[in-house]
Amino acid sequence: MRTRTMTARTLSSVAGAAAVGLLVLSGDVRGDEDAMRIRWDIQHYPNLVLQAGGQAFADAIDGSKIKLTGSGSFKTDGHDAIGRGTWQTLAPTGALTGSGTYRVLNLVSWKAAPGTLPCPPITDDIAPCADARAGLAVFQIQYSDGGEGKLVVSCHLPVGSPSSVYEGITVSRGFVDYYLPENPDLTMNGTIFHIVPGGDN
Repeated sequence: MRTRTMTARTLSSVAGAAAVGLLVLSGDVRGDEDAMRIRWDIQHYPNLVLQAGGQAFADAIDGSKIKLTGSGSFKTDGHDAIGRGTWQTLAPTGALTGSGTYRVLNLVSWKAAPGTLPCPPITDDIAPCADARAGLAVFQIQYSDGGEGKLVVSCHLPVGSPSSVYEGITVSRGFVDYYLPENPDLTMNGTIFHIVPGGDN
C-alpha cells in the first residue's frame, strides 16, 4: 500500500505487466519464508486501518477500465494457489460493459520486494503488521463466463519499497490488456501481502 498526503507515503519520509505463460515459478522471498504461505488482498484503509474488501482499477489503451475485488493465498514454492473476487468492465464513458466473478487457477510467479509497514500509525486488521510484505505476484485466473486471463498484484509498502514497485493491479481479459494500473490510494484502497504463520492456513 503506497499512501498519499497525510497517509503512510508521507509517513515513510518521516520515520507492467508480466504475461501468463511458461514462466519459472519463483520462491524469491526472505530467507525465513521459503515455502511459506502468502496471503494477498485488495484492501482498503479508512483512517489508516487496513481491512480486506477493497477495490482496484486498471485501464486499457482506449481508456476502458476493469475493476476488481479479491483475496487469496499461495505457497511460495508455487503450490496451492487459491483466490477469488469480482470483476466489472467499464467503457471509457463509464458505462458498465460486463461483470461477474473470477477465481485463481495457479500462481505463475512471485517476487518479494523490500519494504515494511509502519504500525503505528497504520493499524493492520488483516494480519499482524510484522507479517506484511511488498512484492509482485502473477496469477492465471478464470472468469465466470469461462474466459481466462492474468492478474498481476503489486504492493509497494510505505517504508523501504523502491519507487519502481507500483501499487495496484494489472489484468488481462480475453484480448484486452488492462495494462495501466490506477493508483488505488486515490480512493484509500490498495494491495497487500502477508506471510501466513504455519504455512498451511
